[in-house]
Amino acid sequence: MSRDNVLFPLAVSWVTAALTCMLLRFRWPWRMAGSDWVEQFVQRAGIAGFCALLASQALFDWRNHADWQAHHAYYRSVIEKVARDQNIAKASIVEMIDKLPGDRTLQGWKYPTSIWSAILSAAFGKMTRLAIPFPPANGSFYTPQEISRRLRDTEVAFMFSDVDLNGPQSRLVVAPGQGARNPILLTLAYWRARFLAPGEMQDLLQSLTELKSTRLGSW
Repeated sequence: MSRDNVLFPLAVSWVTAALTCMLLRFRWPWRMAGSDWVEQFVQRAGIAGFCALLASQALFDWRNHADWQAHHAYYRSVIEKVARDQNIAKASIVEMIDKLPGDRTLQGWKYPTSIWSAILSAAFGKMTRLAIPFPPANGSFYTPQEISRRLRDTEVAFMFSDVDLNGPQSRLVVAPGQGARNPILLTLAYWRARFLAPGEMQDLLQSLTELKSTRLGSW
């Protein structure tokens, strides 16, 4: 699922809500005596239709919303753990191997480079690493030409001005941990830890992912 699968139905729902409210408040200029029951019928039918629309949208998008929330929890887990990894701390270019469940990671699109770079930036407090979720062409390390191309693919290259493109390279494998679970169950567990039992949040985040890093090339 893409971001548009989540945001577009929301926009449609709000527009529909606005039109429904306008319809229910409208007064026909040729209103005739005894037509109150007609207006009440139209209002009730409109309310019922609007409620049915919202319910159908919620049922249609429930998995997509849960998958986004679950991946937010996975990403928070990575942020908590990766800052202690010395191979990543010393690297400027990071090959990301994303083995997390679900289709939210969108490996076929360009912006996972920006997503994972932002996750590393949040972990270390500054944007000094370029995370590339695609293997190097030669299988061993990224060449300067390949790094420049991946940087252009982000379409926000100006954000990476502090990255040393000729610096050390590492590989980071992110896999689901023992606490990984169905997106719905993970979403409920994350909400519980966030709103009801904050003391459980750290244990939950530590259980969600397993990280393994290695160095690329010689450095």
